[in-house]
Amino acid sequence: MRPRRSRARHRVYHPTRLVDLTATQCALPPEEASAYLVGLSGAALIYEQFPDFYHESHIDAMPVTLLRLLGCCAAFWQLVEQRGLLLRWPGDECGDGLTPYNLADTPEETIGMFTAVSAEWMSDLAHFIRIPRPRFHGYGVQALVDDVSDTYPDAPLTLLLWHMFQHTPLGLGVPIAPMAASIDEDLAFDLLHIKPLPSDVPLQLFGATLQLANAQAYGVSAWDLVGYPFGKTTNTLANYDEYEVEAIFMGEVDEAFDWGAIDRLAQQQRAAARLEAAYADWSRHVTQLDALRNLASQLHKAARAATRELQAAPKSLITLLGDAEEEASAV
Repeated sequence: MRPRRSRARHRVYHPTRLVDLTATQCALPPEEASAYLVGLSGAALIYEQFPDFYHESHIDAMPVTLLRLLGCCAAFWQLVEQRGLLLRWPGDECGDGLTPYNLADTPEETIGMFTAVSAEWMSDLAHFIRIPRPRFHGYGVQALVDDVSDTYPDAPLTLLLWHMFQHTPLGLGVPIAPMAASIDEDLAFDLLHIKPLPSDVPLQLFGATLQLANAQAYGVSAWDLVGYPFGKTTNTLANYDEYEVEAIFMGEVDEAFDWGAIDRLAQQQRAAARLEAAYADWSRHVTQLDALRNLASQLHKAARAATRELQAAPKSLITLLGDAEEEASAV
């Protein structure tokens, strides 16, 4: 009889039994478990969006503590900003709370910089880590429309645009005269007596027809430049300010964003900031009555051109082919 070998010649694989730790007596209290989930989500986002940093920093070998996980969340937001997308942080502009201003110089150092954190505070970071919360560059008109604010603009240009478009689909839908409280009384009186645009102006054709020097100088569309003080541009980040996003819409605007689109959001944010700068510069130059009347005349001219284009009979295929033949023979 052959003697039994003391050990197997080849490695023997045994089936693995999965254990559900949630039902054991070692389960964490709900708030602490939530805090760990937030932190682990931050570490996972670093792995997904910045894999090179994740491996170079040996995050997978770090001890799983709330302090380290908080460091992962802060480092992730720091990496996002270094990639070009500026965020709204869980702190204020004075530097209180967690902001870019009270972090270490590098994300590597940030991971290990924290010395205290509560599970409750860590749990409150869930919304900040679940979706991007980018900085916005809107004019802030929604607060006025909803009577949440009475800080009326002091830019005559804004009042003129609100007045000119009040009967069109772009209009605010509220009386414009009360909005003139912060503008010179005589200027506001003359401005509000300028003839508004007709209600049936075809806005899409109008936007394609309008030419504005400031739009060309800043590389933005004339339509977005006009729509900026109405909160109606083609760029979501230019349609709201941060007060509106937080206090009026309760963060719902952020729900449309995703961490997988960091680069696209950063590009969109830069375009919104450029539009904000273009409108601010435009406002500084259009302040006197003559300039306001000239702009109103330009808007009426573009509206008439858009209306003529809309009313023009479309050319038939035979007419188009005939025009093409004439152009070819001329060449």
